[in-house]
Formats: sequence, C-alpha cells, structure tokens
Amino acid sequence: MWGKPESPKRTSSTFSATSGETTYIAADAEFNGKLTLKGNARIDGKIQGQIALNGDLIIGPSAVIDANIQAGAISISGEVRGDIVAQESLELCATARMKGNIFSKQLKIDQGAQFIGTSRLLEDAKQPARPSEEVPAAASHGKETETEADMEDILKPLDPLEEEQTDSDNPTASRNVAYGKPRSRRR
Repeated sequence: MWGKPESPKRTSSTFSATSGETTYIAADAEFNGKLTLKGNARIDGKIQGQIALNGDLIIGPSAVIDANIQAGAISISGEVRGDIVAQESLELCATARMKGNIFSKQLKIDQGAQFIGTSRLLEDAKQPARPSEEVPAAASHGKETETEADMEDILKPLDPLEEEQTDSDNPTASRNVAYGKPRSRRR
C-alpha cells in the first residue's frame, strides 16, 4: 500500500518477439522476391513475392504485402494479397485487409477486419513442412523445394482462376465461381 507503485503487468502475447531472432522490415522498405527467414519477423514495408518463416510473423498496419506467406503464428494489421499457411494461428486485426486463401489451425477475425477469400482448417496430415533450417535459400534456385511443393498441393484446389464454368444460355460468357462475376471472352 505505501511501497512502490506497482507497474502495470504485461500479459503474454501469442506473438512474442523475445524468443529467437526477430527481423524487422521498416515502413519505407520495399522487397521483391522470395524472403526466407529464421526466427520471428515484423513487416511494416512493401513486399511482393513469397514469404517463408520458421517463427511468427507480425504484419503491421502500414504493410502492403502481395505474396504467399507461410509461418507459425501470423498477426495481420495491414494489407495482404495472397495465400497464407499459418502452422499455428492467424489473427486478422481490426485494420487488416486480406484477399486470398487461408489455411490455419486457428483463425481469429477482429471486428472491422476485411477478408475476401476462403479459409480452411489446416490438419496435421496435410500440414506442409516449415522451411528447413538446414537448406540455404540459394540452394533452391531452379528447383522446387519441399515446402513449395507441399504448399502448391494444398493451394491448387482453391485456385479460383482454374474453376470456371460456361453459362449454358450464353456460350461466349463464363462465370468465375469464386467471385460470381461474369466475364466476356474476346473474339
């Protein structure tokens, strides 16, 4: 009562940056290509390509990501276009804007988050392997890694561009099943 004032207690977070190394990509940074990291990461910049982590990933509110992502636990506050495989959990925070397919053991969508796509439960049997710590990123040039092959097997049935139906009344128009928008074919 009369002693030192107690400091506010911190609650533990699923996305703890204290375990292992954490890579930070600043808001003014831009990257094109395949980003493979060991440990945890926080991204506030722009990335286009592919992201693979052994640890957890935080995508900040200023981030603009156009990439397929694979990581442990993922928290999104920014904009993401691409497919996500979260080995543990995925959280779409209130400011998140996500367009793509989600595969995760747990999914949390906060009120205000925007999500266009599909979500599926990631089962242990179909769980793709995390990026190998033993194989350097340069070793996969021109060759498909085990992680990429596993991810393609999971994502292939959900590719909305491959699931087109022809409208029986109008053979020159097709309908995209995933979004229900009519498209006309050029002659």
